[in-house]
Amino acid sequence: MKAKDLRFGTLNPISENTSTHGGDRRRTTTVTSINRALDKAYEKDTLLGVNEFNGIVVFSRLKTYPTYKNRSSLLQEYTIAADADGLAGARPAGHDGGDEEEEEAELVTQEYDNIAYKVYIPELDPRPAPDGTDCTLLRTYSDVYSDIKTEIPLGSIVVVRYEDKESLFNPRIIRVMEGPIRIDGVSWDPAEQKPLEHSFINGNTTSTVGSATIPGAIEECPDTPSGILDEEIVVSTIVPDAYGGHIRGKESFIRMVEVAYQNLVNQGIYISIGDSWRSYDFQKSAYLTKGQPGQEKAGLIAHPCKGYHVQGQAIDIEQTVAQRDDILAHGPIYQAFYDAGLRRISNEYWHWSVGETQHPRNKMFARNRSGKSPADTFVG
Repeated sequence: MKAKDLRFGTLNPISENTSTHGGDRRRTTTVTSINRALDKAYEKDTLLGVNEFNGIVVFSRLKTYPTYKNRSSLLQEYTIAADADGLAGARPAGHDGGDEEEEEAELVTQEYDNIAYKVYIPELDPRPAPDGTDCTLLRTYSDVYSDIKTEIPLGSIVVVRYEDKESLFNPRIIRVMEGPIRIDGVSWDPAEQKPLEHSFINGNTTSTVGSATIPGAIEECPDTPSGILDEEIVVSTIVPDAYGGHIRGKESFIRMVEVAYQNLVNQGIYISIGDSWRSYDFQKSAYLTKGQPGQEKAGLIAHPCKGYHVQGQAIDIEQTVAQRDDILAHGPIYQAFYDAGLRRISNEYWHWSVGETQHPRNKMFARNRSGKSPADTFVG
């Protein structure tokens, strides 16, 4: 189905007011005015008693910082601050601070369940339905947070409750009703020709595209990429991302990025980083809907079982002209990353990781086939 084809009233038993009246009494007939008054007195209040609304999850993104709309994350942040003050005040006299870094490291591993969802509720939303996960219209949708502990797949039909229904303030997902269902461009791509039953093999949620099999979870991947660190995913305290939060990844990897970042700040250079850690489900969705032959990013999106973003060991710098030119010329950003132990890959100058590749300093890379990663301009 296409989300835009949803008929008004399909998800929620709310009907439109079909009466049409002129706004100027001088141009409105007596009969119309009487009907208008009667309608106003007797028309059904369609939202009376309706406190929960059914909608479809059409987008989600990870937010690693506390937000006002997700108040529990703010409370967690206050708790952490209070704990930090308590630790500082509890240190005995003469403490040399030798364990301070270790204590702070324990505190910054705090993570928030801040997945911001975009939920399409046709009966409440005056905007058109989004036609895909990259639709710019999604920027105007309210962020909806969930009271459910597990991540909600795209295409799921969920129940949303508002703190203030009259102003549609602070929506929360309180439960999942159905799904996920296959929605064109959102949770399913028409290029995937396999029928739905092929997505379920022996009871496992395994997707099949062409000859490639995509396991339902990262634990089901047959092979692990080389150089994978056996560490937890943590949040950086100093390196921001382009989405208003901070980068995520394996702890030692994040520390390397922080070293490079601080090195550049000391030089008066501030870098902008886009993606860091991505969830397996996010990578899987991108791979299925955008990375297949004939799709917009074919060959550019890693298989979810092989991607170093999924493993928390990669970042993508924002592809600004200044940052691109610096990397291609092996300038300060390139050198700071290299000094910290990070390495770029050959076909993406913006992609830096650990464990994925190894090469000597100032190695010259040629233009890749897509042309999106130009040849290095370094002159030794």
